Amino acid sequence: MSLSQILEQMRSRRKTMTVYAPDPIDDLDLAFEARNVSIRYEPLPPGDQEGFIVVSDEDGYIGSVGLGAVSELISPDCGRGLESRHRNAAFQCLLELLDDTVFRALEKRQLLAASREIEDRAWRVGRGELHTGFQDLSAMKAQKPVYEQLGERGDLSVHVYGRPDWMPDSMRDVWFYPVESEEIGHFWFVVYDGGGDDLNACALLAEETAPDEFEGFWTYDPAVVADIRRYVSQTYGPAKYS
Repeated sequence: MSLSQILEQMRSRRKTMTVYAPDPIDDLDLAFEARNVSIRYEPLPPGDQEGFIVVSDEDGYIGSVGLGAVSELISPDCGRGLESRHRNAAFQCLLELLDDTVFRALEKRQLLAASREIEDRAWRVGRGELHTGFQDLSAMKAQKPVYEQLGERGDLSVHVYGRPDWMPDSMRDVWFYPVESEEIGHFWFVVYDGGGDDLNACALLAEETAPDEFEGFWTYDPAVVADIRRYVSQTYGPAKYS
């Protein structure tokens, strides 16, 4: 199953996000503009309470999180490191509540924020495989410090794919695959296999639909994660050359 087919398969999954807050949140509709997410607003009495978000699907309640979690999607901090003390736990919880939901009009900075959560999980676990494609290898210039950290972390092996517009210096336990492929050029993905634990498996997959505008999803479903990892590895990466 190709990357396009995996993305198409996920488009049928729909969720509802209900925002409880004293006032509407600026830029919230823009940040969560999505084909498969319905956004509702329920006013709260004025006061000191921050508000919260409830996520549900056709089967009912999934979970809730404080309203502050959305700030990372609206104005993500993509420059933070991998150390756990920098993690936004509420944002990670929101990602888990909205997993398997296809979003459109995602910007690169929003993809970087979601990507960093996956990279952070791989770094914390310190084993398994991380597969990353940022379309062009030159995109690794800004991410080099992060991937040097990942390559030096425990038994984690890192595989990076992209069109060969630049070739980075070698890094410990980081393998680069220069690929002349229209598919690689159109898709952004970060896939972590969980290091032998399905509870840690996670992935992001997005297709560029206009310049610097993407449609895609993140998932914690180990079967979907395995499908993406298997396809990328067998088509472009280590399994192809083994």
